[in-house]
Amino acid sequence: MNDIWRYETKIVVKDSSVSNLMNEIYTNPLMFTTLFSPRMVNNLYFDTLDFDHFHDHIYGYPKRSKVRLRWYGDFNSIQNATLEIKKKDGTVGSKISFPATESINLSGSISLLDILKSTPAPLQTRESLSNLVPSLYNRYHRTYYISANEKVRLTIDSEINHKSVHTSFWTEEPNDLKIVEFKYNQKEFFDGERALKNFSFVQDKSSKYIRGLLRTT
Repeated sequence: MNDIWRYETKIVVKDSSVSNLMNEIYTNPLMFTTLFSPRMVNNLYFDTLDFDHFHDHIYGYPKRSKVRLRWYGDFNSIQNATLEIKKKDGTVGSKISFPATESINLSGSISLLDILKSTPAPLQTRESLSNLVPSLYNRYHRTYYISANEKVRLTIDSEINHKSVHTSFWTEEPNDLKIVEFKYNQKEFFDGERALKNFSFVQDKSSKYIRGLLRTT
């Protein structure tokens, strides 16, 4: 469990710009190198029946939340899953994580309350999320990088796919679409901004959750 506020700046790279992406990463003044092995990331998002989390983002509310279950590797085999509650307040965000101790079967009815019971989440948290239901699946390939001073992390997501909870069909993003994200704590603001200043691609408020709902509904 953690609750550290940090900046998370997203950049969407596509079309011919993709060929320049790695060159810009490796020539950045912060000298990024590979952090650890790439892996597939799987998510199941939860929202209200009225999609309040979705609309809060669409309307640009400064304070908003996002709740998801995350696991890695095989989509159909949920091992070592973690329930994550992400909060946004203006330009910074935080994430609280609760590891799930029990296996989860995707073929059956999925209840967030049942998942919460297998985590160390306090009663207050369980009650605050009691009105949420599954809203979207997505999965993507993620590579990880870190700056030489270990103050700024960078991830690249590709092979992005979305699936409605009501169908068995996956919706694929274009093959040349990549979402880059710079992540750094508030106290590392100077280093993060220096990395971004030397990155020529335009920042974007893209959310894979929002993209997924728009593409599957």
